[in-house]
Amino acid sequence: MSNSGALQDAVAKHRMPGSYFAELSAGRGDSAVIRYLRKTERSRRLVALGLLFEEAENSTHLPPQLRHASEARHVLAQAQSGARDETDRLLLHPQVGGWASYALRRRGAREAGRADVADAASGEAGVAAWVDLGGLFTLAFVAAALAGLSWRTSLPHRDGRVRLFGLGMARFPGLAADALVEAETVSGRITLRAGGMEVVVPQSPHQDGDGWWGLRHLSVGDDVRLTVALDDLDPFRDLADPVEPDRLSDAQVEEWRVLLEGAWDILCRHHRDTAEAMAAGVVSLAPLPLGDGLETRSASSGESFGSIMVSPPPDAVTLAVSLVHEFNHIKLGGLMHLMKLTEDDETATMPSSSSS
Repeated sequence: MSNSGALQDAVAKHRMPGSYFAELSAGRGDSAVIRYLRKTERSRRLVALGLLFEEAENSTHLPPQLRHASEARHVLAQAQSGARDETDRLLLHPQVGGWASYALRRRGAREAGRADVADAASGEAGVAAWVDLGGLFTLAFVAAALAGLSWRTSLPHRDGRVRLFGLGMARFPGLAADALVEAETVSGRITLRAGGMEVVVPQSPHQDGDGWWGLRHLSVGDDVRLTVALDDLDPFRDLADPVEPDRLSDAQVEEWRVLLEGAWDILCRHHRDTAEAMAAGVVSLAPLPLGDGLETRSASSGESFGSIMVSPPPDAVTLAVSLVHEFNHIKLGGLMHLMKLTEDDETATMPSSSSS
């Protein structure tokens, strides 16, 4: 991603066709509309990455191994040049959006002189800013692997865990907080080393291996196919602060597959247009823990376009309803990234009081 190349794409202006706006305003939006929103989200991601690269390249607080952010930028540009489709899918992965937005929020808090908000209040006291910026190296490393490039670098970790965007998570128990993980990719094969341990990512990275949790995927449907990551790993899969991985058992994965298969069958039979649009826009399903109540909880984030969070539903119908509900939020989030939909007159609205 060079300043004269990909970042120019990032600042290109997008003009939404009036028919697309009319469709979204009516609560609809076919696969063509969703592909358009994904294209605009790609630009937004590149803007965010440009800001983070600029900070990393000018930072004096990075560990020596991470003081070459320009090299990571160059490797990402090489990957994008040689494997555009694979790199674009990576850039658009919800995990990348969640990490980038979190890193930018902490950066904004630091620039405002609110280190307490950036660190302690975020639940990440003691996690240095360079850990966030080090995600740029992780992104470039995964892109290099996807493009079949060879590269050696260092990666940050959180609590001994290294999440490789869209692939899975390596685990190095007991690793010191300020340690770095040595990473190498050769012709698509990935090896990670730290603390006297070595993790070799399986050739099919979505499978588990020694010290490795693969990001598992579910595929359902026949003529209209939906494939989503079942994300129980990403620290930024929630709406706010980083969360611990909550690895599902094989039995739980099968329960999700059966529920998703049933929900997708309902949508394809009764709401085919919606299903076709969702197949183009929903790429990740992040299970939420069960709450205190009996109702199914669901959520989505505009920064993690294409990801739906949902707690285990009682049946396929409930899951289908949750998917459609959150998909509409995803579309709204994409639209709000493109244009201002409301005006704030900065006046407070106080509830009226009445006496009996």
